[in-house]
Amino acid sequence: MKVIGVNKGSLARALEAFGRVPATLHLLTYHDDPQYRRTIGTQRNMQEARHSLARAVFGGRRGGSCVSPTERDRKISWGRSGWC
Repeated sequence: MKVIGVNKGSLARALEAFGRVPATLHLLTYHDDPQYRRTIGTQRNMQEARHSLARAVFGGRRGGSCVSPTERDRKISWGRSGWC
C-alpha cells in the first residue's frame, strides 16, 4: 500500500520485494508447467460447476428470494413469510 508523504526505509522496501516473490514464482510455474496449468484449470472448472448448481437452485441470478425485497417487506409487515 502506498502512503503519500511517507519515506520507507530499506527494510520496508526489502520486505515488500520479498512479499512479491510467491506471486512471481506462481506465474513462472504456471507459464512453464503444463501439469500445473491443468490442475488449476480443473479447480476452476469444479468451482464453476458449483456456481452453476447454485444458480440452478436459487433461480438464476436473482438470489435466494422468490419475491422482490419490497414485496417481501409488505408480506412480512402483514405477518406472512416472504421466502420460498
